[in-house]
Amino acid sequence: MSSGRRQERRAITGDVRLRARGGSRYPAAVFDVSTGGCRVGLAKTMNPGDTMWIGLPGIEPLQATIRWTDGWTAGVEFERPMHPSVLELVEDRIRCKRGG
Repeated sequence: MSSGRRQERRAITGDVRLRARGGSRYPAAVFDVSTGGCRVGLAKTMNPGDTMWIGLPGIEPLQATIRWTDGWTAGVEFERPMHPSVLELVEDRIRCKRGG
C-alpha cells in the first residue's frame, strides 16, 4: 500500500459512538475502517496520542489511540486489531443502519 498503512482501509460512512478517557459517549461519524483502525469525525478537541473508545455497531467498544488529526477529523489505531470477519460484520451493520 502506497499510503504507508498496515491494513487496507474500506470506505464506508456510518454512525458510531466515541468516548474520550474520562468523558461521556457521544455520536460521531466513521468515514473508513480497517482491521487496525478508522477515520472518525470528532465533536471535541483531541490530540495525537489521546486514548478513546469507539463503539462500532455489532461489537463491544474498542480502545484506540489517535494517530493524527485534521480539524475535526482523526485517524485512530485500535489497541487490538479486529479479525477480518469481525470487520465484515461491522461493515454489514453500518450498511443495514443506512438502509442499504
